[in-house]
Amino acid sequence: MTAKLFLRPSPTASDEGQFQWGLFSYVGEPMGAGESTLDELIGTVQQNGLDDVWVNYIIPANLITLCRAQIPAKQARYIQQALPFAIEDVLAEDVEGLHLALAVRKEKDIWPVLAISHENMAEYYSLVTQLPWPLAAMYADAEGVPGEEGVVSLVIDGDAVLIHQPGYTLVRMLKVNALAFLEVVGLEAEAAGNDKTLKVYVNNANQEEDRVLLAQMEHIQGLQTESPVYGVTPFELISHTLATGESGTNLCQGQYRSQTTQSSGEWRRWWPVAAAAGFLLAVQVGLSVAEGILYQQHADLYRQQITQVYQGLYPGERTVMSPRRQMEGKIRNAGAGGGQADFLKMLAEAGFQLKQQPNSQGMELNNVQFNPRGELALEVKATTLDQLDLYKQALTNAGYVADLGSAIKESNGVRGRVTVKGS
Repeated sequence: MTAKLFLRPSPTASDEGQFQWGLFSYVGEPMGAGESTLDELIGTVQQNGLDDVWVNYIIPANLITLCRAQIPAKQARYIQQALPFAIEDVLAEDVEGLHLALAVRKEKDIWPVLAISHENMAEYYSLVTQLPWPLAAMYADAEGVPGEEGVVSLVIDGDAVLIHQPGYTLVRMLKVNALAFLEVVGLEAEAAGNDKTLKVYVNNANQEEDRVLLAQMEHIQGLQTESPVYGVTPFELISHTLATGESGTNLCQGQYRSQTTQSSGEWRRWWPVAAAAGFLLAVQVGLSVAEGILYQQHADLYRQQITQVYQGLYPGERTVMSPRRQMEGKIRNAGAGGGQADFLKMLAEAGFQLKQQPNSQGMELNNVQFNPRGELALEVKATTLDQLDLYKQALTNAGYVADLGSAIKESNGVRGRVTVKGS
């Protein structure tokens, strides 16, 4: 059976060999948790008959800097090449000494990036690869705080506080410094005129101990505080969030990517995902085919409508193969035909003045005709007769002779004929 083992050194135990751990199924169901030495943990894994265990190691977020890089490239290779140059002005450290891990992109061309020194990353990587189980991932502990778009989330983890806003904030700090940090966040939100939600996850076992701090957080200007209560340890909450795939950026990228040989055990872990992906692909293909048929039907309908409009303008035209191209040819000929050049000018002015009318969204141009006498006849639909009269007056003010012919009142407005000719 495949299992995910989430592991970190105990932040409270005096024994350096003490670990906090959580076991989860591949789909994120909790299988057990606790705090023990490595030898005791090995015994627990063996007793439960787990022969396919993958380590997900959690490191403190205070070793990591979250920044944002603007990279317009789409291919992964180009993104990786451009990444150091994109963030060198953002970070105050030498980029060559940093390991950079791309997080999930939230905005177009904007990539959240987790930066950690090669020295720290190599030290943890060397430590974890000596464990008796293969390495799957390394995560920052603050990313285990349940994250929501536009929400600042917080978990009190012993003497530390973990703060997370996906793509923007990833912090581990001492609990005594948390209030000052959150006040700055609140001031920024207040200055922007948009209060933020602060979601403080409260451990029911430590609720009384942190009562004063929680009360202070509720009175921070610019932050609207919510306090959901959970009943497991902070580490179990963090590891469960990461195990279910709700958040988390795997720091094992690039040169630190896990080189574990692919095995039948890994296939057993992946087959449910592959099956689900195959099903979704089949559904997507079906939807795409149906969508294509629908679009083709719409295209055929629009072509019929365009052909009808063209035949209405040129009733003597017997063959209509491409209404758009044939209309373009008619316009070009009109433009090169001496006195008929007025057609283009009048049509352009008529369209311009229609858009300039008050409440022009209620007006509609249904038919256009140009006769040999140089007159442009427009069938215009409007909400009221006054709108048609104002439109005629606007064409007159533009230097044309405009006349409003018969107007017919309909259930949803008025339809009239406006004739335009040169002065």
